[in-house]
Amino acid sequence: MFSGAGTTMAPHVIRINAGEDIKRRIVSVLHGRRAVVLLSAIGSISAASIRSSSSTGSVTYEGHFDMVNLSGSYINDPADGLSGGLNVTFAGSDGRLIGGPVDGLLIAATPVQVIVGVLVPSSSSSAKPKAKDNYSSEGGFTESQNLAPWQS
Repeated sequence: MFSGAGTTMAPHVIRINAGEDIKRRIVSVLHGRRAVVLLSAIGSISAASIRSSSSTGSVTYEGHFDMVNLSGSYINDPADGLSGGLNVTFAGSDGRLIGGPVDGLLIAATPVQVIVGVLVPSSSSSAKPKAKDNYSSEGGFTESQNLAPWQS
């Protein structure tokens, strides 16, 4: 766990199965927590809805794309609700890069591994971390200090 300025950040590894919505799984990590920051992601996607820079709304890409980058954060404010978002960059089979703000679905084509930092307020700057949460059966993610990809 990392802490500072009254906030503690715990890394969580999320393993997402092919066919699952990556964005939905990342948001599910909040589960009563204050904020989540995306630290790393690896895998391929089969569908992505990207907000267009023009006024036409969003464009949905379907196929098999390698994720080059996935970044973003979400804040869960009791007064204002959920805010934040994800940005994705992915490559097609021809090497062309496509990217932008995720505006809907982001579907995994292969197993995807995402590492997030979950931010929670500390009760005091000298407080010791609470016992480790066990969400592996509930939310499909586990707290981990060993962040090596694709652990067996």
